Parts: sequence; C-alpha cells; structure tokens
Amino acid sequence: MDKNQIKGRFFFDPKDPIYHYHFPYFPVVPGSLIIGAFLQAIEKDRELKRPVIHTFKFMGFTVPGACDYVIEMTDFQGKCQLFQQEKKRAKGVITYAT
Repeated sequence: MDKNQIKGRFFFDPKDPIYHYHFPYFPVVPGSLIIGAFLQAIEKDRELKRPVIHTFKFMGFTVPGACDYVIEMTDFQGKCQLFQQEKKRAKGVITYAT
C-alpha cells in the first residue's frame, strides 16, 4: 500500500437511532458524520492540528451500512473520497498543520 494513501471501510450502523430522525422513511448518513469519519481516519494516521474542512461535495445519498474510502495524503492535506457499492458518494479536502 502507498504510504501516502489511506484506504479502509467505514460502517455506519443502520441500527443507530440517528437515522430514524434524519430523513424518516429514507434513512441517509448525515454529511457531518461522513466528514467526522474522515477526520478520525486521518487522525489515526497523523496528528492533526487545526484541521479545516474544504469543498466537501456529496454526489448521492449514502445509506447506513458499509462504505469504502480512500484518502490521498500530502504533508498538509488529505483528499477524501467515499464510495458505496462502487459509486462515489462524497469527496472533499481536509487541510491541517502537523
């Protein structure tokens, strides 16, 4: 695996009660949870100081369950991509000081 790339899988538990309130009858994962998951994934790899979230875009609804992710890392940013069933669902950039 490329040391400048982080790959993994997020699991957004469908049994979590938050989904009952976020779009009732059509549960979707809130963007804030997706961004928070990316922040945690980067923090496992690098110590973050002053993270700033840039240009996150959502290309479709992410339903609770498994999602694959890829983060391309540089010294000062992570370019994030989220996939569900091989379709890109979100992308964005998180910058930080080390």
